Amino acid sequence: MNREKVNYTQLNPRAQENFLYAKLAARMADYGYTCLRLSDDYNGADLIALREGEDAMQIQLKGRVTIKPEYMNKELYMAFPINSDFYVLLHDDLVRICGDRGYLKTRAWLEQGKWHVGKPPKAMIETLQPFKL
Repeated sequence: MNREKVNYTQLNPRAQENFLYAKLAARMADYGYTCLRLSDDYNGADLIALREGEDAMQIQLKGRVTIKPEYMNKELYMAFPINSDFYVLLHDDLVRICGDRGYLKTRAWLEQGKWHVGKPPKAMIETLQPFKL
């Protein structure tokens, strides 16, 4: 067995998604969730998270904080890492948070129809703390 850790940034996009899925699924298992990977996006979701007694969570997994109009009004959760932590919250709540911070007025949102950031500002990370796993 090769015991050399991989460098996430050197992985191809599909391998990065697999890497993030494994990390998120392990973290969610700590909270009693079982994650099922979808082979094709369903309603925008990359995976479904299940926990007994709760509704299934449809989750879009990203490598960075991301919002897109196509994910709105779908009860779709967003999951993304910041540093070594994962954050999981409803996309529409993330849009509200981004709007409160002025990101819906950016050219990326207004002209390209999406907004994302790899390294969010400290103040945004503080706002996201209730959604940290």
